[in-house]
Amino acid sequence: MGRSVKRFLEGDKVYGYNALGAKNGFYVEYTVLKAVDIAPLPQGLSQGQHGAVFLVCITRTTGRAEVSRALNYAFPPGVIQEVDLGRPSSALVRSLIDKLLPKSSPMHRDAIGRFVRQSYFGAVFVCTLLSCERKLPQSFQPQYLRDHVCRQPLAESTREVCPIETALRGLAVYAALSPVPKDNVQVRELAAQLSGLATEQVEVLLNRVLAAGLFQEYGRARVRPVPDLFGDLILEEACLDTQAKPTAYSSTLIDRVFELDAHARS
Repeated sequence: MGRSVKRFLEGDKVYGYNALGAKNGFYVEYTVLKAVDIAPLPQGLSQGQHGAVFLVCITRTTGRAEVSRALNYAFPPGVIQEVDLGRPSSALVRSLIDKLLPKSSPMHRDAIGRFVRQSYFGAVFVCTLLSCERKLPQSFQPQYLRDHVCRQPLAESTREVCPIETALRGLAVYAALSPVPKDNVQVRELAAQLSGLATEQVEVLLNRVLAAGLFQEYGRARVRPVPDLFGDLILEEACLDTQAKPTAYSSTLIDRVFELDAHARS
């Protein structure tokens, strides 16, 4: 243990985050961690739970006091909860929606629950956007939610680059291959071909959605839409017509994605 470490004593039980790197790894008997990346192991856990402690955080800042309070209430700091964030139950998602939009009608909250399916992050994303509305319509139609969650944010960030339909076709390539290296030449050229944009415009388009927080860049300069629900909506808007039937673009996109992504073949 380093001389500057003051928070821990030799023999303390801790858990931490082990980043990939030349000196780090997983499934090993011993490893080296920075003190800032570890914390005391919570009391009351079984031996089996010791190896499965995860830190979960929502990185998309909302700036909305009501949303922040609801999240703190739903996930109290310091309280251990076993939750499958990838596919929680509909009841848990609905409970979070109730806390995020307490002033909306039960009908509104039911519609949002069906829209986001079983996704905590989708619920936070949609409710945060709707919480900015002064007045919600009497009833929600799926297209209303799609417009507010997908089309309007995209239009605001890309209007100076290209029309929304063009942006959807270009970004659908990145959504389909997500996560994908930002500077991948083949992906950029495919997005240009399928959208009708120049490759330079595709780069500008991607930078705009990254700056708007609609896409996120992380390790090894890879980009992805955030949350995953947003990427799903981009694909649906680009690949389905008003009758929810596949378009010619969707067939082309699938064929070309299989050519680019080796993992798609397995």
